Amino acid sequence: MTTSNSAYLEHNPIRDLIARYLADVGRKPLAPQIAEKAKHHLLDTLTAIVSGSALEPGKIALSYGEKYAGRAEATIAGARYKADIFTAALVNGMSAHADETDDFHVASITHPGSAVVPAALALGEVRKLSGARFLAAVVAGYDICPRATMSIDATKRFAEGGATHGVGGLFGAGAASAVMLGFDEAKVVHLLSYIAQQASGMVCWRRDPDHIEKAFDFSGAAARNGVQTATMVEHGMTGVPDALEGRHGFFKVHGKGFDPWPAWADLGQRPALMDAAIKKWCVGSPIQAPLDAVEAIRADNPGLDHRDIVSVELRLPSDTAVVVDNGPMPDVNCQHLCAVALIDGSLSFHSAHDEARMNEPVTRGLRDRTVMIHDDSLVGAVPPRQGIAEIRLRNGTVLRHHAKAVRGTPFNPMTWDEVVAKGDDLMAPILGKAGSARVIETVRGVEKLADVGDLARMLAVS
Repeated sequence: MTTSNSAYLEHNPIRDLIARYLADVGRKPLAPQIAEKAKHHLLDTLTAIVSGSALEPGKIALSYGEKYAGRAEATIAGARYKADIFTAALVNGMSAHADETDDFHVASITHPGSAVVPAALALGEVRKLSGARFLAAVVAGYDICPRATMSIDATKRFAEGGATHGVGGLFGAGAASAVMLGFDEAKVVHLLSYIAQQASGMVCWRRDPDHIEKAFDFSGAAARNGVQTATMVEHGMTGVPDALEGRHGFFKVHGKGFDPWPAWADLGQRPALMDAAIKKWCVGSPIQAPLDAVEAIRADNPGLDHRDIVSVELRLPSDTAVVVDNGPMPDVNCQHLCAVALIDGSLSFHSAHDEARMNEPVTRGLRDRTVMIHDDSLVGAVPPRQGIAEIRLRNGTVLRHHAKAVRGTPFNPMTWDEVVAKGDDLMAPILGKAGSARVIETVRGVEKLADVGDLARMLAVS
């Protein structure tokens, strides 16, 4: 590492590993299977950004951006105006998690894409950077985001009320920004200091009834701060050389004695992106398994009538059930969504977000007959995030399905065609069918773009 500051020569294994990785990752072609996986998540995240721009958290973020935006240099999805690079990252980040549409990484309790992609896209457009660099930056962001929280015991931190989503997203957005700007190792070290200093947050977002602060906490703040931190370091601002591993550093303060090394040991060997999951259902991630189970029960019992159901029992891991147990919004209320799926025979984006259905008598009646069990035995199960649905009928029949490999996870991945179908369904109402098709086609060949701004500009509305 070339620098005049002798402190950088001190041995910090994890810091040095991250610095080498981020300095090198943008210079090498991605392996085909990694590039393919990255495109799936890129398209899924752009889907979340575009569709989220029409939801309340996205709309208020767009109006805020229009009021306070600086230089008109970066595209805002779903908008007719451009903004400065920091506002664009903030607004697109909030739109990306305006809903429960975006991807997730189970072990780290993070949503990587909603912070990583808006940050990298804003920088790519303003600096006219290539699609190949952009894709590499996205992979790097997905690599750093989950490791940041897994290295401080994400499960324990989350259980104690500390943020994981915002912290991981911040590290991921900062890492993606560093790759976009071509940082050398010394600059990465400075970046890590500023990022570590900003790592904060509490899970009181669970009580957010409008999903607005949650969109900011998970993604908007992370994307904006990642871009701003990287540009500050690029401008010449310096930081503490051992902010991760040193005295009063990130691992010691936040990890409290937890060994961080296992989370970083294979950095540069197997991307954490490969463990990320895409949601089949546009609802809170812990609800994916119960909905898979309900769908399987319906498929096996095509004549099932919700009027014959006496009770429904749902089982989820106790560490995540709390997030969706009769949540305040329809898309994070597991009992409500399973009731809707049983009554309608399926679950659409519209029905999953229909506030009126929360108090509709038939739906409310079945929801009231649905109980959730916080099951300790499912915690730590492999594959993770399993769920069980058990339906008792008036004639005494019990229908049961244990959803083990949730659709969209690495154990049961969605196909490109499924991701495209989801994307088109959610983007076409905002961009039109032709606009949605252009985004999908461009993502498919994103590494061929000379200027990733060509993709960013497709997200605007005329």
